[in-house]
Formats: sequence, C-alpha cells, structure tokens
Amino acid sequence: MRFEEGIETIQKRDKCSRFEAMQKARREFPEEHQTWEANGRELAEKAAQRPETPTVVRKFEALVAETAREHGLSHCDAMEKVRRDYPQAYELYQDA
Repeated sequence: MRFEEGIETIQKRDKCSRFEAMQKARREFPEEHQTWEANGRELAEKAAQRPETPTVVRKFEALVAETAREHGLSHCDAMEKVRRDYPQAYELYQDA
C-alpha cells in the first residue's frame, strides 16, 4: 500500500479531514510514511494530479510543491511553511 492510499482509506473509514487522516496514517503506516517523506515532492505532486483528488487539495499540494522547490525544503517542511504563510488555504485543505 502506498501512503497516499492509506490516507484515503483512513479518511473514508474515519470520516475525517485529509489532514487528520494523514496524521493517523503516519502512525498506522510508518514504513510507507518514511518512503513518502523521502520521495514526498514527487509522490505528492502525482497524487495531487489524480482526477478524483479534490480541487482544493490539488491547489494546496501544488503550493507546497512550489514552496519546496523555491526554498529547497522537504515536502513536510514546505507543508509547514505553507500552513503558516497561507492559513486560509490550509484550513480549506484540512476540511477537504
């Protein structure tokens, strides 16, 4: 199972936001999370392009990818920066 699939499974199973599902998936799928974090930029960008991914998630992930490239950050660090710099976008992402 890929980490992104784990997130989607948990989100459906627990009827929670993507952010909450991501937190749970880190604990439930630690090996997949390590792989995802190591390859975070590429995997997140691909996942964000899937047609079934909500538009708000695609936009947020694109912003994270752009921030990671511009500042030379890991996916996780870029997500944290975007969360701080764009709180409204992050709130929409959480609710997706």
